Amino acid sequence: MEGRRGRSVGQAVKGLLRLQILPGRPLAVREVIMSQGKKQGLRGISGNQLKVIAIIAMFMDHVGACILPKALAAAKGEAGVWRNGGLASRFFSSAGFSVGELENLYFVLRTIGRITFPIMAFLLVEGFFHTRNVKKYGARLLCFAFLSEIPFDLVVSGRMFYWGHQNIFFTLFLCLMVLFAYETYRYQPFKQAAAAIGGAAAAVFLAVDYDFM
Repeated sequence: MEGRRGRSVGQAVKGLLRLQILPGRPLAVREVIMSQGKKQGLRGISGNQLKVIAIIAMFMDHVGACILPKALAAAKGEAGVWRNGGLASRFFSSAGFSVGELENLYFVLRTIGRITFPIMAFLLVEGFFHTRNVKKYGARLLCFAFLSEIPFDLVVSGRMFYWGHQNIFFTLFLCLMVLFAYETYRYQPFKQAAAAIGGAAAAVFLAVDYDFM
């Protein structure tokens, strides 16, 4: 088994060394790896399966980020939490969880939730290289960003409009714009660097989720 795996890696490396970079076409590392995997009968995770994993992890992360802090505050006896904490927070508070158990649950849920953004970033790059129209792809992302902003602001700040923190769809939109610029100026490294710096600066200025800072 180890010998077969070693030969597979070796064949993939040899395939990479034989690659030619064509103008307007990204380096086909993914294609070489996938072709070698198919030859060896290996199966990976599909895009839809990754989306399901990301959705489940994101849901768990949101429970930890939005509900458990209020349940923790109620368990610690802080004033006003029962009135403003919501039904879900009351459930955790009244279910007999100790403060230590709630803190451990919070840590577990937030840790699992950390896999969401890398998956979403990977799917964004996949979508960028496979979409027929990057502009429409970006427009859909921006539309979801604005649709999600009011619910996001209500959870984060308790207000319908809060400019101190924007949702993750704005982050993904900025990433898409940087990818588009980076691909457009493929052989112009200074413009590529300017696009990356501009995207990072925009992320900080707009206070998007997972910004540069």
